[in-house]
Formats: sequence, structure tokens, C-alpha cells
Amino acid sequence: MLILRSTSAIPNSELHAAFMASAFVGMIEWWIEQDLPYSPEYMAKELEKLYEKNGVYLPKSTL
Repeated sequence: MLILRSTSAIPNSELHAAFMASAFVGMIEWWIEQDLPYSPEYMAKELEKLYEKNGVYLPKSTL
């Protein structure tokens, strides 16, 4: 079995962006498929928590 390991602690930025975009779209798809069990505000907060765990810090909303 071949296991490839990155020599860098910092992921490739293009791959990281693709991963995060896929996670975002997947989370929204799940939310819609489940008939919107949570409010948009709740989903936004949970998404922000998940992004922060992956080193992505979103600008704070001014709304």
C-alpha cells in the first residue's frame, strides 16, 4: 500500500480551498435535504466553527 505524506505542515492552498468549498456545499445540501432543521443563523455559526477548526477565519458580520 502506498501512503503519500506531505512534507509541509501547510496544505496546498488550492487543495485546501477545494476541500473547504466542498464541505460548505455538502453542508448546505444536507441542510436542504433534511428540510432545513436549523435556522440559517445556527447553520452560519456552525459553519464558522468548522472553518475555524480548519484554520479559516471569516470576517465578522456587521449585520
